[in-house]
Amino acid sequence: MRSMVSAYLASRRTRGFSSVVSLALVVVAAWSCSSVAGDPPADERIGSSGAGAPTTSTAGGKARFEPEDGRVLHFAGGTAGQDDAVATYTRMTGQDRAPMGIAMWMSLPGTRPFNMSIRRLAGVLDQAKNLGQALNLTIDFRHKDVAGFSSAKDKEFVETTTYDGLVLQTARMIQSKGVPVLLRIGGELNGEWEGLHPYVFPRAYRKFVELFRSVGADHVAFVWCVEARGDEALEERDAAGDPRWYPGDEWVDWLGLDVFAVQHFDERSAARTGRGRGAAETTITQTLLRMAREKKKPVLIGETTPMNMNIPVAERDPKGIRGQAIADTWFVPFSRFLDAHPEIKGVTMLSVDWTKTKEWTTWGDARIHNNPRVSDVWRAELDRERWINLPDWRTQNGYVPPPADANPPRRRG
Repeated sequence: MRSMVSAYLASRRTRGFSSVVSLALVVVAAWSCSSVAGDPPADERIGSSGAGAPTTSTAGGKARFEPEDGRVLHFAGGTAGQDDAVATYTRMTGQDRAPMGIAMWMSLPGTRPFNMSIRRLAGVLDQAKNLGQALNLTIDFRHKDVAGFSSAKDKEFVETTTYDGLVLQTARMIQSKGVPVLLRIGGELNGEWEGLHPYVFPRAYRKFVELFRSVGADHVAFVWCVEARGDEALEERDAAGDPRWYPGDEWVDWLGLDVFAVQHFDERSAARTGRGRGAAETTITQTLLRMAREKKKPVLIGETTPMNMNIPVAERDPKGIRGQAIADTWFVPFSRFLDAHPEIKGVTMLSVDWTKTKEWTTWGDARIHNNPRVSDVWRAELDRERWINLPDWRTQNGYVPPPADANPPRRRG
């Protein structure tokens, strides 16, 4: 989904949302171009080599927040203009199957004053902490000008210290809150919609990680995430040995993969598309998963949605025939995909109506709660032992609910 979603989401704003039965909503934020006074400039060598880079694994040999083998973290997210997406999704799943984490998108440097973005991030982190959740946070390297044109800033980030203060301030904010964060740097980095520069982005990624590490952000897992429709040359190097996209194992905790249409992850469906784009999309998926197995790193499905399924409401599918067909076409293959790839240890579901968006109307209505049959199939999947839902996550992390008066209503205005 994020194929173009990153460009759109990074430029739009959604408000955080919480309820008794759910978690905070997706928040889309952006950053300003100004530096923050008092933050030290980055050393010019940051991100230039692997010398002295710390290990990404924990004492037990696993990546930060990597669950035990056979388990999968359950995240949920939404999109701009649909503030109730996560809440509605959680009402459908029920509290026993509620997602243990939420998704949020930001952009570097963005178009809004930085203090707005940092306050928004602080609010989401506070909500996540109060609810005992984790955060799947994406930070893009993009700037949208007043005319609406977007450009990637990874090269400027590498060559100057212009944005170092913003990164450091964000790192300190995240560190101060103590909320577990899986941080996707650059979004769907191999997608042309991101505009990132081959052979430059790996240096930007490394510099970003090192700035975070310099403030002791020890509860952040760094995610290198690709998309099934992007550049296939994930492991390519130039004549000098510099990587086209991959920054190096020392800076990567999790590998990330975004899949949407069924042919992105199901070889049977891709085979039916012939030797066209469908086969290429599955090739990228399989390449990423092979890399994960070879590197012994967990995989986060950073974004997925039942794309092109157009899930009908119950009134338009009274016998559940269409709902069952959708379940067999997308949800059953997705479950089979997870069965076949135990290296996948995190999934973020986006249950939203794409027909209400500006750019992705052809993706259809992907709200799982629309159809009782589809909802039943997905709830049955979430009942499987592999899923770490909110109750399990809270138990594992010793969650203690905040006092009832810990967060009094804020005055508007």
